[in-house]
Order: sequence, then structure tokens, then C-alpha cells
Amino acid sequence: MEKSALSIRPIRDDDDLDELHEGDNEWAGSALARNMSASAGDAMVAFHVAEQDGRLVGYFDSFLPQEDNPTGVGFASVWVLPEARGRGVGAALLEALLPLATARGARRLTARVDSEDESSLRWIRAKGATTGGTHLESTLELTDDLPLLPPPDGVAVVVMPDSADEIAWRSAHEANVRLMRDTPDAETNPAPMPYEIYRALLAESWQLCLARTDDGSIVGLTCVFPKNEKLRQVNTMLTGVNREWRGRGLATALKTAHAIALRDAGWRAIVTQNMDGNDHILAANKRLGFRPSKALLDVLYDLPESIEAG
Repeated sequence: MEKSALSIRPIRDDDDLDELHEGDNEWAGSALARNMSASAGDAMVAFHVAEQDGRLVGYFDSFLPQEDNPTGVGFASVWVLPEARGRGVGAALLEALLPLATARGARRLTARVDSEDESSLRWIRAKGATTGGTHLESTLELTDDLPLLPPPDGVAVVVMPDSADEIAWRSAHEANVRLMRDTPDAETNPAPMPYEIYRALLAESWQLCLARTDDGSIVGLTCVFPKNEKLRQVNTMLTGVNREWRGRGLATALKTAHAIALRDAGWRAIVTQNMDGNDHILAANKRLGFRPSKALLDVLYDLPESIEAG
């Protein structure tokens, strides 16, 4: 019996995205994807599925550049069920994604791929993508013996309170944008994260830990988003400290305080990715107990200029 035609469409409320991603350790869960879709809107994100014979066989998500992003850089990932690979599903998803990205000003899409995933690397290189830098992934198990290391004098480290209002979240976002600009990753994608995407990723107050001076100024932060609900893992989005406070143990104090709060909230591990060569943060993570797990290659795909939006 011949298989029906493959169709690519936006996600629907009745799509079981978690079942589709069974076995995908990078899947953060449908709750986060749907929160992103509802909060950010399709002008910033695009989530589509591939369907065949009434079954979901593939998926892509993309975070698209905004008008104030002069780089034209967006982020995307493609997932195809293992048993559906080799049938053109990934190519069909990419074909549907590119016009959407181009229509919203994207000139380049980036992604990360496990350096040992040879089949995916062959596929993306055959599509014209190249690989750039390497991010080293490591994991901290949230055990009962985590140390609580104090911050330097004049700074308090606190998890964002549940009572935080819009003004507090806007201030945290401004600090996030400022600190992100002063990281190695900003060299490849210096555009600020829009507030809507920031709040979609950080939907709950427990996800954010702040360092404030006596006058209330934010001089450092660390924040996470769910990585794997089943394994109870979170992923670091950013840890950053003002330059004048670096080298004084503040980043370590932030990480340890947040780790203990996350453990007490029922999470089991923090996963983080840092650029190879960022020796300072890699050494700090090692001291905290992070253990290397894998290397991720940055994938760069420059969009053809001739793509027409559908």
C-alpha cells in the first residue's frame, strides 16, 4: 500500500508533540513550545509538523529575527522520527521553513548538532550548511550535598519572587540583554532577545536568580528553562556578571544558590553549554561539579536569496 502525500502545517492544539519527540533528548516539552507560540506569536517563532497517514513524523521550530536585528540571524531545529528518516521528511520541513524565515528578514539560520551525530551532519552539509564553533555541554547533578557559597560583600543573591511585577521582569530582561552583549556568543548573534521570547522562555519566577547591590541594581543573573521534563533537567540560558564584579565569586554564588533552589523544587540536573575556549567559565563549572557530556557543533546555513514566501 502506497503512503499518502506528506503535508507540512503549523502545529495544532490536538498535536501530541511529546509523543512525536519520544527519544529526543533535546526536546524541552510541549508546554514550552506552546507557551512560546502563544506568547511570542508567529512573527517571532514558527512551529510546524510533518504529517503522513494521519501520523506526525517530523517537526521544526524556528526563532526568527526581528526588525531591530540587523544581523538577520535566526535559530532553527529539525526533528524527524528515526523510522521516518531517509524518506525526504527533513527536506520537506526545510523547504517549508526557508520561505517563512526569508519573509521575516532572516539571512542566516543557526542550529547546534551533536558532534557525534554523523548522519545529521552529513545531511545538513549536503544541504549547503557549514559548521562553525563548538559548544561544550556539561551537566551538574543536583544532589543533597551541594555547597551554598556566599556572594561578595555588598551583593544579595535571590531567586525572583513569585510576586514580581511587570516592572521587575522588564528590569531583569534589560539586565539579560546587557549581560548577553558581553559574552562570546554575542559575536555571532549580537541582536537582543525580544522581551516576548524572554518571558515565554522564563515563564516562572523560579527560573531566574538575581544578584543585586544594596541600591537594588542588578549586577548579575543566572536563568534556566526546562530541558527535559521526564528527566527533570533544566538548561542554563545565561549566567552573566557585570565586569566590575567578576573575579570575586559572584557567578559561583549565583549558580550554587540557584542550583539549591532548583533541587528543592524537584529538579535533578542543570545542563549548560559553553563555547570551547571560554576557559574561565569552563574552569568555574568544573569546580562546581559540572561534568562534560558532549560537544555540540554550531551549524550555519545562509539562506538563498531566490526563495519566495509561500
